[in-house]
Amino acid sequence: MDPRQKLTAQIAQANEFAAQLRDLAVEHTSSDYAVTVTVRPGGVVTGVQLSERATRHTAASLSETVTSAIHEATGLANAKLAALAAEYPDLPVDVTLLSGNLPEITRPGD
Repeated sequence: MDPRQKLTAQIAQANEFAAQLRDLAVEHTSSDYAVTVTVRPGGVVTGVQLSERATRHTAASLSETVTSAIHEATGLANAKLAALAAEYPDLPVDVTLLSGNLPEITRPGD
């Protein structure tokens, strides 16, 4: 494959990957069915739904349930992202950046 064909193929793959990435989201329901969250990779919350069961919670326990559901959904969304990126081994995809898990930046000498 000549360089131009290779580049054209990579662009097509990148466009396909981007289209799938735009649609990547995970819906997760808490174990008590009180909270359902929709999350994209990196923990971007796009929806929170409370069922009637949420009224049985105190404010503190509901907050904990929502936070826990978001964390669990984020892990699932990040795993989906990693699996999706693995389908495109020829693309230089940094899953840590896409998932919002940015590496810690340190100054030289720290």
